[in-house]
Amino acid sequence: MALTVTRCHGVDSSQPAYLGDRDYFRAAVTRRSFVAGDYILGRLSGKPSITFALPVLGADGQVLRVVYVAVDLTEMAKSVAAIQLPPGAAVGIHDRNGVLLASKPALPIKVGQKVASVVLREAVQAKSTGVREGKDASGELRLWAFMPSGASADSAFSSQSASTVTSWWGLASVSWGLSWPCSRWWHFSAPGLPG
Repeated sequence: MALTVTRCHGVDSSQPAYLGDRDYFRAAVTRRSFVAGDYILGRLSGKPSITFALPVLGADGQVLRVVYVAVDLTEMAKSVAAIQLPPGAAVGIHDRNGVLLASKPALPIKVGQKVASVVLREAVQAKSTGVREGKDASGELRLWAFMPSGASADSAFSSQSASTVTSWWGLASVSWGLSWPCSRWWHFSAPGLPG
């Protein structure tokens, strides 16, 4: 597809950005449907984000454009920071690959890094929900609770007709309203219980 460069964007820059190598862009073109991307650093913004893309199809079914929106993870981090936790507890939000998107308090891994805990790695791989005792990255025994917030980011939008989401604002409102419950992993951990 020849149209792999941004034509307009909301970043304060006159510089276009090449998107043809981004997984979300290629997936939208290949699938010809809405896709939720993975954690990335924005090319123009430099900010951590999750990107959503929707191809605009011509009458012949060919992709004419790809409309996308990037959700700034610093805004998600602000919401997570407002969560009231008991002493010694932590909460983390990870994407479907186990990459940390936001946490409270700061965890041993940073935003953009994959989970270090064996317990959480296994939970992400199995796409499971549960409570389990295990060591964190620093070797401290903790009680872990984990759950996916959606079976699949893309499946949450499967009933959404692509023809009804034809503008930036439509895509932005769908993405913002539904991005949190889609394919994000929540985990809660607290120091291990005695005995």
